[in-house]
Amino acid sequence: MELHNVKCKVCNRTFRTTNDMICGMCLSDEDMIYRRLRDYIYEHPENTTIQVSMATGVPMRIINKMHGKERVKIINTKANNNQIYCDSCGKPIKFGVMCEPCFTKQKKKYKT
Repeated sequence: MELHNVKCKVCNRTFRTTNDMICGMCLSDEDMIYRRLRDYIYEHPENTTIQVSMATGVPMRIINKMHGKERVKIINTKANNNQIYCDSCGKPIKFGVMCEPCFTKQKKKYKT
């Protein structure tokens, strides 16, 4: 396998890889955040997304992004409607990280 220079999608640093799009430093940071969230949610399944964010210090947008990728799941659906929000406009969405209109705009932006 041949190594290529690519820019990390998170921090924009250049690194050498065969196929990863996130550098090792950012990947380990993401894993550390995931473990912190997982452990807290396991011990406090009744908490809402806001409560999880406040207790762990992890911003809501990161929790929502991990929820959208189905890495974490907030169980207390009565308190927060299991709601996640579009990273771009802030509208409520059911899955992913962007609503359909924002996704379409982004797609058009990168095509040109």
